[in-house]
Amino acid sequence: MKTPCYFLFSFFLFVSCATGKKQQDFSDKERLIFGEGGGFTGAVKEYCVLKNGYLFQKEEYEKSYTFRKKIKRKAAGNFFKTYNQKEIHTLNLNEPGNKYYFIVYYKKDKMYRITWGRNQETVPESVKELYRSLKQSLKID
Repeated sequence: MKTPCYFLFSFFLFVSCATGKKQQDFSDKERLIFGEGGGFTGAVKEYCVLKNGYLFQKEEYEKSYTFRKKIKRKAAGNFFKTYNQKEIHTLNLNEPGNKYYFIVYYKKDKMYRITWGRNQETVPESVKELYRSLKQSLKID
Protein backbone atom coordinates (compact mmCIF):
# COMPACT_ATOMS: atom_id res chain seq x y z
CA MET A 1 0.00 0.00 0.00
CA LYS A 2 2.91 2.36 0.48
CA THR A 3 3.82 2.33 -3.22
CA PRO A 4 0.50 3.74 -4.54
CA CYS A 5 0.45 6.43 -1.84
CA TYR A 6 4.05 7.37 -2.55
CA PHE A 7 3.32 7.55 -6.29
CA LEU A 8 0.24 9.68 -5.73
CA PHE A 9 2.11 12.05 -3.40
CA SER A 10 4.98 12.38 -5.92
CA PHE A 11 2.58 13.08 -8.73
CA PHE A 12 0.79 15.89 -6.87
CA LEU A 13 4.11 17.38 -5.76
CA PHE A 14 5.36 17.39 -9.35
CA VAL A 15 2.17 18.94 -10.72
CA SER A 16 2.05 21.68 -8.09
CA CYS A 17 5.70 22.61 -8.62
CA ALA A 18 5.38 22.62 -12.40
CA THR A 19 2.28 24.79 -12.36
CA GLY A 20 3.73 27.32 -9.93
CA LYS A 21 6.88 27.68 -12.00
CA LYS A 22 4.97 28.57 -15.15
CA GLN A 23 3.13 31.60 -13.78
CA GLN A 24 5.16 34.76 -14.15
CA ASP A 25 5.18 38.34 -12.98
CA PHE A 26 7.07 40.60 -15.35
CA SER A 27 5.42 43.89 -14.55
CA ASP A 28 8.83 45.57 -14.48
CA LYS A 29 9.90 44.35 -17.95
CA GLU A 30 9.44 45.93 -21.37
CA ARG A 31 6.71 43.99 -23.10
CA LEU A 32 4.15 43.89 -25.87
CA ILE A 33 0.72 42.59 -25.01
CA PHE A 34 -1.68 41.82 -27.81
CA GLY A 35 -4.90 39.99 -28.38
CA GLU A 36 -8.54 40.13 -29.27
CA GLY A 37 -11.89 40.05 -27.57
CA GLY A 38 -15.59 40.48 -27.92
CA GLY A 39 -17.79 38.68 -30.36
CA PHE A 40 -20.62 36.40 -29.32
CA THR A 41 -18.97 35.13 -26.12
CA GLY A 42 -17.11 38.28 -25.15
CA ALA A 43 -14.03 36.18 -24.39
CA VAL A 44 -10.61 37.83 -24.49
CA LYS A 45 -7.43 36.13 -25.76
CA GLU A 46 -4.37 37.92 -24.43
CA TYR A 47 -0.69 37.24 -25.09
CA CYS A 48 2.52 38.83 -23.90
CA VAL A 49 5.90 38.75 -25.59
CA LEU A 50 9.15 39.84 -23.97
CA LYS A 51 12.31 40.98 -25.75
CA ASN A 52 14.07 37.75 -24.79
CA GLY A 53 11.56 35.77 -26.87
CA TYR A 54 9.38 34.35 -24.12
CA LEU A 55 5.69 34.24 -24.99
CA PHE A 56 3.00 34.04 -22.33
CA GLN A 57 -0.74 33.64 -22.44
CA LYS A 58 -3.30 34.94 -20.00
CA GLU A 59 -6.35 32.79 -19.60
CA GLU A 60 -9.78 34.32 -19.27
CA TYR A 61 -10.34 35.63 -15.72
CA GLU A 62 -6.76 34.83 -14.63
CA LYS A 63 -4.57 37.46 -13.00
CA SER A 64 -1.20 36.11 -14.12
CA TYR A 65 0.34 34.84 -17.33
CA THR A 66 1.41 31.29 -18.10
CA PHE A 67 4.42 30.44 -20.25
CA ARG A 68 3.41 29.26 -23.70
CA LYS A 69 6.60 29.01 -25.79
CA LYS A 70 9.90 30.63 -26.68
CA ILE A 71 10.64 32.22 -30.02
CA LYS A 72 13.95 33.49 -31.37
CA ARG A 73 15.21 36.53 -29.52
CA LYS A 74 15.83 38.33 -32.82
CA ALA A 75 12.23 37.78 -33.94
CA ALA A 76 10.93 39.12 -30.63
CA GLY A 77 13.27 42.10 -30.86
CA ASN A 78 11.94 42.86 -34.33
CA PHE A 79 8.42 43.24 -32.95
CA PHE A 80 9.64 45.93 -30.54
CA LYS A 81 11.75 47.53 -33.27
CA THR A 82 8.77 47.72 -35.63
CA TYR A 83 6.56 49.14 -32.89
CA ASN A 84 9.06 51.91 -32.17
CA GLN A 85 10.09 52.64 -35.77
CA LYS A 86 6.49 52.97 -36.93
CA GLU A 87 5.84 55.19 -33.89
CA ILE A 88 2.73 53.24 -33.00
CA HIS A 89 2.87 54.67 -29.48
CA THR A 90 1.97 58.09 -30.92
CA LEU A 91 -1.36 56.87 -32.33
CA ASN A 92 -4.60 57.84 -30.65
CA LEU A 93 -6.63 54.79 -31.61
CA ASN A 94 -9.45 53.66 -29.38
CA GLU A 95 -12.23 52.32 -31.61
CA PRO A 96 -13.34 48.94 -30.31
CA GLY A 97 -16.22 47.22 -31.98
CA ASN A 98 -18.21 44.11 -31.22
CA LYS A 99 -15.01 42.19 -31.97
CA TYR A 100 -11.87 44.15 -31.17
CA TYR A 101 -8.09 43.84 -31.30
CA PHE A 102 -5.45 45.51 -29.16
CA ILE A 103 -1.74 46.09 -28.73
CA VAL A 104 -0.36 47.41 -25.48
CA TYR A 105 3.27 48.46 -25.03
CA TYR A 106 4.83 48.73 -21.58
CA LYS A 107 8.19 50.33 -21.00
CA LYS A 108 9.21 51.23 -17.46
CA ASP A 109 6.32 53.24 -15.99
CA LYS A 110 4.70 54.04 -19.34
CA MET A 111 1.82 52.23 -21.02
CA TYR A 112 0.53 52.83 -24.55
CA ARG A 113 -2.64 51.08 -25.73
CA ILE A 114 -4.39 51.00 -29.08
CA THR A 115 -7.69 49.24 -29.69
CA TRP A 116 -9.54 48.82 -32.96
CA GLY A 117 -12.35 46.84 -34.51
CA ARG A 118 -15.24 49.09 -35.39
CA ASN A 119 -13.81 50.87 -38.43
CA GLN A 120 -10.98 48.93 -40.08
CA GLU A 121 -10.34 51.75 -42.59
CA THR A 122 -9.06 54.11 -39.88
CA VAL A 123 -6.44 51.63 -38.67
CA PRO A 124 -2.98 52.36 -40.10
CA GLU A 125 -1.52 49.54 -42.16
CA SER A 126 1.55 49.47 -39.88
CA VAL A 127 -0.68 48.45 -36.95
CA LYS A 128 -2.44 45.73 -38.93
CA GLU A 129 0.90 44.47 -40.22
CA LEU A 130 2.45 44.30 -36.74
CA TYR A 131 -0.58 42.51 -35.33
CA ARG A 132 -0.59 39.98 -38.20
CA SER A 133 3.12 39.30 -37.80
CA LEU A 134 2.75 38.84 -34.03
CA LYS A 135 -0.02 36.30 -34.52
CA GLN A 136 1.56 34.57 -37.53
CA SER A 137 5.13 34.36 -36.23
CA LEU A 138 3.95 33.10 -32.86
CA LYS A 139 1.58 30.60 -34.46
CA ILE A 140 -1.44 31.62 -32.42
CA ASP A 141 -4.93 30.68 -33.54
